[in-house]
Amino acid sequence: MAVSTTDIANQALSHIKNSTRISSFDEPTPEVDLIKLHYDTCRDEVMAASNWGFASATVAAMPLPTTVGQWAYAYSRPSDAIALRNILRTGETTQTSPENRIAYAEVAGPTDGTVAIVTDEPIAWIEYTRRIENPSAYTPDFVTALGYRLAAAIAPALTKAKGASREMMELYAQALGSARARDKNSRRVLISPRPSGIRARTQSTVRSR
Repeated sequence: MAVSTTDIANQALSHIKNSTRISSFDEPTPEVDLIKLHYDTCRDEVMAASNWGFASATVAAMPLPTTVGQWAYAYSRPSDAIALRNILRTGETTQTSPENRIAYAEVAGPTDGTVAIVTDEPIAWIEYTRRIENPSAYTPDFVTALGYRLAAAIAPALTKAKGASREMMELYAQALGSARARDKNSRRVLISPRPSGIRARTQSTVRSR
């Protein structure tokens, strides 16, 4: 059975022993208003906490027409990126060892509101964690962790129990650790096709890691 945002919200309410249950984020209730205030932030925080298999992607790097600052190369940051994980040189297909990783930075791009990836080496691929808004893609472990993180955020306003938010954060940390460990057992990384006009360096397929 697919999980919905309201399922996760109701889990969070249950964790703090709140008897309210919601069926839609459009309901005009204080609980819904509070959950809507925190949901996206909590989801993105948990998403960024690990390179989850269901949200991990490797895409061809898209060079920008101009460089930024003193850096030799500038590339577009994927618009759906929550966190960058690795950048790969031409010919590299797997994550490099720490000592061989390319130094890079994320800076304001040449256009207002954009972010650029800048480096002094040409790169071919960008590995990152995507923002996934559809909860049907989440693993059960991720849902559990997100439920506890959301519970910690709403606890101060919805419960008088002393230390409830701290307790939820402790449970979140435990759930996150378990979810990370299980996620490592099986991961699939999506490779998006290189944009038109830019020669693909490797075949664009779904690969297993």
